[in-house]
Amino acid sequence: MKTKKLTIIYWIITALFIYWMFQPTISSAFSYDYAVEYFTKHFGYPKYFLVFTGVTKLVGLIVLLIPGYARIKEWVYAGFTYDLVAAIYTIISVDGLVLSLWVQTLALALMTASYILFRLIQKKKLSKVLQLNNPLLS
Repeated sequence: MKTKKLTIIYWIITALFIYWMFQPTISSAFSYDYAVEYFTKHFGYPKYFLVFTGVTKLVGLIVLLIPGYARIKEWVYAGFTYDLVAAIYTIISVDGLVLSLWVQTLALALMTASYILFRLIQKKKLSKVLQLNNPLLS
C-alpha cells in the first residue's frame, strides 16, 4: 500500500481513537462529579489518580494530533496501552466480565490499529530516505 493511502487511513483511525477517548479524558482531567464517584467509590482509586490520568491522557491526545515527533508518540502509545489494559483489568476485577468492557476494548483496538499504521508509515518513510541517500539501492 502506498504511503499516502496509509497516511489517510492512519489519520481516520487516529481521529476515531481521539474522538472515542476525548470525553472520558476531559471528565477525568476536570474531575466531573460522575467520574469522581465512579472512579473513587466504585473502583476504589484515589481522586488524585483520576486527575493525573486525565491530564496525561489529554496531553497524549494532543501529541497524537501533532505531525512528527515519532519518539514521543511511541511513549504516548505505550501510555495509552497501559491505561486501557489497566481499565479493562479493573473492570473485570471489580465487575467481572460485563458488557461495558466493549468501550475500553474498542478504544484499545483503535489505538492498536493507529499504532500499527503509524509504524508502517515510519518504516516506509525510512525506506525512502535510505533509497534516496544510497546510490547502490536506487
